[in-house]
Amino acid sequence: MASSLKLSGLFLERLKQTVFEIITWVTACKLTT
Repeated sequence: MASSLKLSGLFLERLKQTVFEIITWVTACKLTT
């Protein structure tokens, strides 16, 4: 149980990082155009 909780925690961290990178990329694209 604890291992699956840790796994989902890592997954959430990766998800947040990916979303942040996408937002940064989109913002950069809007600024350059």
